[in-house]
Amino acid sequence: MQYRIEGTDESTIADWLSEQKYSQLVVLADTNTRALCLPKLVALLPEHSVLEIEAGEQHKNLETAQLIWHQLAGLKADRATLLLCVGGGMVTDIGGFTASTYLRGIRFAHVPTTLLGMADAAIGGKTGVDLGFAKNMVGSFAMPEAVFCFPAMLETLAEEEVMAGWAEVLKHSLIDEGNGTNGKIWKQTRQAEVWNQEDLLAGLRMSYYCKSKIVAADPKEQGLRKVLNVGHTIGHALESMCLAKGTPVPHGMAIAAGMMCEAHIAFARGVMSEAVFYDIEETIFSSFVAVEIGPEDMEAIYGFVMQDKKNRDGQIGCALLHAPGKVDVEATISLEEIGAAIVWYRGEEVGAYMD
Repeated sequence: MQYRIEGTDESTIADWLSEQKYSQLVVLADTNTRALCLPKLVALLPEHSVLEIEAGEQHKNLETAQLIWHQLAGLKADRATLLLCVGGGMVTDIGGFTASTYLRGIRFAHVPTTLLGMADAAIGGKTGVDLGFAKNMVGSFAMPEAVFCFPAMLETLAEEEVMAGWAEVLKHSLIDEGNGTNGKIWKQTRQAEVWNQEDLLAGLRMSYYCKSKIVAADPKEQGLRKVLNVGHTIGHALESMCLAKGTPVPHGMAIAAGMMCEAHIAFARGVMSEAVFYDIEETIFSSFVAVEIGPEDMEAIYGFVMQDKKNRDGQIGCALLHAPGKVDVEATISLEEIGAAIVWYRGEEVGAYMD
């Protein structure tokens, strides 16, 4: 898979497309990215057709996938068709899924338009759709041919959407601490400024190198790749809960909350030091708006946690961070621990473990 940041790499999307052999080029975009992002890209593209889907995680489902399949069939798309997915994680997830299953697989590439997509969702070959409000329950492993990032497209995003992507950058810096770096990558990233172009590009490249080397070693998540799930057991449950009650939050915001809650569990168990826990707490609470969670939400959160794809034999699976570069990918956590962590996150016991 090629990964290019337009404006900083010599090879451009236009160069790449000119080298490809395909029967037709089809662009997939949602209502937002077609209006706001595709105009920035269209002059670089050869002749193409555009498929449009509704924007929003609530539309990342089998009904939308079926619509895309029907539209591809209507265009007489064949196995030599190239699908170019222009959008955030919702578009790249469902675009990769429909491409990997249409005619048992056609080629596809991504143009992520969010920081979350550039740093995480468009990389690694995980595709999928939600089942009800449960995240990514139906999907496939299929690698895009290439990923092209246009940092200028981030100008179309609200601040919280940009910060949502930065949550995954922070996660990658926490897990990518091998080779004797002793926390250097995490320290540099937590001190970086997302609005500084140089820091932003450094974060993107760090995320790509981190995730791509993990995926190359374990493409289908049999072992090492599970480290990428840090923050996702609780984070996905919070995201699903908010979606179900009609108050959706950006994926990265939910993952930031999940990272904080799971760090609380690790610290309470004594497997994470106070210093590491404090650094994570300070970084996340100072950078991200808290996910609103009420006592009435706990039953739904527990229900979604119990549906998590990492669970085995009734045990809740969790990639539990112990320290930068040290993750127990086979950890299990309890509902009681999750409840206590969320109570703390909600501020009812802030500081109770910091005395």
